[in-house]
Amino acid sequence: ENIMHGALALALGAMCMMFSIIPSGFVANLDKIPNYYSWMKDISFCTYSWRWLNIAAWENFGVIVCSQSDLNAGICTAEQRQYRTGMDVLRNLAIDTDEQDFSILMLFVIIAAFRALGFVALYRKVSMA
Repeated sequence: ENIMHGALALALGAMCMMFSIIPSGFVANLDKIPNYYSWMKDISFCTYSWRWLNIAAWENFGVIVCSQSDLNAGICTAEQRQYRTGMDVLRNLAIDTDEQDFSILMLFVIIAAFRALGFVALYRKVSMA
């Protein structure tokens, strides 16, 4: 019986992760997510971690070099050549650099909420036994 609970937990965990990853901006641009699905990006920890990591990586990146010889050698593509700076990359991903502090705060709020839910579930299970 415990093996079935483990298998069920793995299956449900993978499904929950997919519903968290899809609206986060990792799979699709944040501004291209349909309205009926956009509420999920607000409760997804993946959204806030994706924003935070991209801001950290691209905000002060500087100039992105993709010369004609790099293009000919296949090191970069014509599509990548449109991004001249890290800020261009962030604009394309629909990420505002002013959201960094909010993203960090929301990550901590979501972590605290998951821990509180885990505590309540464990407390209920122990008190029922």
